[in-house]
Parts: sequence; structure tokens; C-alpha cells
Amino acid sequence: MTSGLALERVFRAASGRIIAVLAARYRSLALAEDAFSEACLRALRAWPEAGVPDDPSAWLYRAASRVILDALRQQSVRERHSIPESPSEPSAE
Repeated sequence: MTSGLALERVFRAASGRIIAVLAARYRSLALAEDAFSEACLRALRAWPEAGVPDDPSAWLYRAASRVILDALRQQSVRERHSIPESPSEPSAE
């Protein structure tokens, strides 16, 4: 089976379930959908070379989960290193 066909089958069979589990775990449907899309793109790049994994839906779930964790880490770093806004100076008017 080709990697594209395998991804299509997994997408049809398991995408809703994977996105639902990710959304429940990370409390964001938008983040779950974006991460799943990114996982599918990664599968399109990886599977032709490495071969289709034994459990493609688990591979996609894990890849999407890693995408979310990376995004959350980046957000945390940005928040810690952001410069706080100074209160606006009163005008002389």
C-alpha cells in the first residue's frame, strides 16, 4: 500500500477520533485541528521514505501531540520573555 493511500485511509477512519481526543486533552479544538493537519503533512513527507508505520493512527496522534506540545512551549517562552507594557503616561492636557 502506498503512503498516500495509507494516509487517506487513516484520515477517513480516524481523523475525527484523533482530533476529538486531542481537543479534549489540550482544551482547544482549533489547536487540535491545526496540529492534526501538521501531522498529516509530516506523514506525507516521512512515510514514503520510512514506510507506513504499523499503527498509522497512533503515529498521527503522537505527531499531532508533539506539534501541540511544541506550540505550547513556544507560547510559554514568549510569555516569559515578553516586555511588559508600561502604563501610559498622563498627558498635560
